[in-house]
Amino acid sequence: MKKIITVISFILFLFSLLLFAFNFAFQKFSYDMVMNDHQEVNIIPNDERSQDEFLDAIQQFSKKHHVNISQYTFLDDETMHIYSTNLEDDPNIDLVDGTFPEENEFIANNFNYENNQSGMISTPPSQLDLKFHNMDQVINVGLQDILYISSSNQDINTELEKVLSPFGHIEFVNNELSPFYFVDLTLLLIVFFTFINFSIVSIFYIFSEKKLIYIYQLWGYSFKEIFKGLMKPFFKVASYILGSCIIALTIFIFYFKQYHYVYIYIGLFFIVVIIVMSIGFLIAFLMIRMILRLGISSVNLKGKLPFKNYAIASVMAKFIITSILLSVNIFSVTSLLDLNKQLESNEYWNITEGLYRINVHIPDNVMNNLSADRQINNKLSDFYDELNEKKSAILIDSVNFLNIDLGINDSIYAYELDTEESGSNPHTSIDGRNVTINENYLDFNPIYTIDGENAKDKINYDSETLSLLVPEKLRDYEEEIKHNFLDFFYFQKVEVDNIYNEEIGLPLNSISIDDLDIQIIYVENNQDYFTLNSNSGDLNNNLVTDPIAVIYQPTMDTSFISAHVTTNLYYYDNSESAYSSISNVLNDTDTLGYIPSVSSVFQEKGQEIAEAKQLMYQQIITLIFMLILSFLCIIIFTWCYYAPNIYKLYIEYLFGYSHWFSNKYLYLTMFITNIISGIAVYIIFSSIITIYSIVVLLLIDMITIMLVGKIIQQKNSSTILKGD
Repeated sequence: MKKIITVISFILFLFSLLLFAFNFAFQKFSYDMVMNDHQEVNIIPNDERSQDEFLDAIQQFSKKHHVNISQYTFLDDETMHIYSTNLEDDPNIDLVDGTFPEENEFIANNFNYENNQSGMISTPPSQLDLKFHNMDQVINVGLQDILYISSSNQDINTELEKVLSPFGHIEFVNNELSPFYFVDLTLLLIVFFTFINFSIVSIFYIFSEKKLIYIYQLWGYSFKEIFKGLMKPFFKVASYILGSCIIALTIFIFYFKQYHYVYIYIGLFFIVVIIVMSIGFLIAFLMIRMILRLGISSVNLKGKLPFKNYAIASVMAKFIITSILLSVNIFSVTSLLDLNKQLESNEYWNITEGLYRINVHIPDNVMNNLSADRQINNKLSDFYDELNEKKSAILIDSVNFLNIDLGINDSIYAYELDTEESGSNPHTSIDGRNVTINENYLDFNPIYTIDGENAKDKINYDSETLSLLVPEKLRDYEEEIKHNFLDFFYFQKVEVDNIYNEEIGLPLNSISIDDLDIQIIYVENNQDYFTLNSNSGDLNNNLVTDPIAVIYQPTMDTSFISAHVTTNLYYYDNSESAYSSISNVLNDTDTLGYIPSVSSVFQEKGQEIAEAKQLMYQQIITLIFMLILSFLCIIIFTWCYYAPNIYKLYIEYLFGYSHWFSNKYLYLTMFITNIISGIAVYIIFSSIITIYSIVVLLLIDMITIMLVGKIIQQKNSSTILKGD
């Protein structure tokens, strides 16, 4: 039994150190693949930036200087899409199969069973999939203001700054990270825990073999022979364990095609093995030396271990192990809860996978030309109508809830400034707490009336009626709301129309304000509207609670929807070629020249969500591993108690003593050490999780001690009777 426990503690220490080392390597190599010798290029674009000209500029520059310029985009929480200008010249890209992509092809770190995958690259195992596309395909996700260049050469960076300066202000950021950044603290604590556990078990094992050591000494064995004789039973087991690990490593390398890292992995594996074996041999060496120095008079060759301070040592060992176990558990659970809270705050962003925002670029020469402006407005209005028909377009404008940074972690909403300046009521004013949506938004984010029905079913689609969704708590302001929004409706439908009509020479719109009406649909209080914008709404979840919602209908002047198309129009597409999927709509409405690309909505929070989920998976695995360790440690502690007391316990068993009476000191020790450890850890962390952990640990201890104790007692009965 004691040899089995020693082997188990060795395996746990070896496995935890391998897990820590390889996790560090995977994290470091994965980061190096996309960031090693790369510099971040931040672009503050000017209003005149042309996307086509900008893309041409960076592609020509990358070819000329043999560098790769990339944009990193998350379309979901499992895949990073990388759009690059020159993959062939990126030193971090190792193609293991196929060819580099052309046109709409891509390469990836695994085989995706898609027709347009042209090749596969070698990367460390990761929960994150990587897809590399040509930069031309960035129109499907939107050009961002952060790029990465595969060079840290100052001369090249200076030249790039000159090339891009016409498009905006350029800043370079060094993203080099310290190796300590990739250290998983939870895994490091587990390594420390298994090291302490392995050390204690090894020490107890050596002391349990005290009698054998002195017998070897009496027979005239040298220290070297004694050491070899004591370690010999483990050599065969260790060779099996290491052989299994080597086979597993070989399978891992070939299965995941880790050919570019094979020497690193093999070297890392043997370094870990040497460390673990050296620690084991060092403990054995020191303990045998100490026992031999104590002299033969310190042992009873006929019987039990004369380790006088065994009980104290046992309690100290249990205290240390329990304290470390609780600390690691609290650290892991706290991290898990924080990550879960972070994911819950981003819960709404998960439904934006496959959702894209329309990007519009209006030529400067139409700004002061109302006739040309009207033509563009009409085209964008037609675009909205056709996109709505074919893609069920979603509209939400939350500009009034944009967050304005006041510095020192303080911000306010835009409507708060606007209504303060105008002196208007923020709850009823056009500049106040309101959003603009269309009927499709209510499918995406349902809002319910006070009767419990979907508000979409209550909308009046009359051309001379503007529908509003108003929280029940604003019923007292009904007349004020009607008055303000009727003026707004009349302005957008008639007055703006007449501004264009006068300039173009068309007949004026003769609709009177008395011809228009406001429909108020009262909805339940405390309902949230997701803004689809990381810069608006609540800072934690980008939600807006209980605004007035203006329902857009194509009855206003086309300038109204044109303004919203530029920043607030969305549609779903899961093809990863979102822009190409609306090419027919763009051509049919003659808006191809005004809509150069679309942007993924998910990418605004994608990296944050993906990183949080990966860390959460790691913490869950860690907690499972810790639970297994807890059981094994209790088994070890129980064995350490029974080893020197087996004769006494068996005699009590023969005389009919109950299990609880015979093992009262074991249970008392377990209870006291757990409570003291819990108090010590609680003082350090001040976390309620400590109390829950102690209760769970006490239950696990009691059940495990009872089961393991009976097994050990029954197994050793025959041995005792034989006098072994």
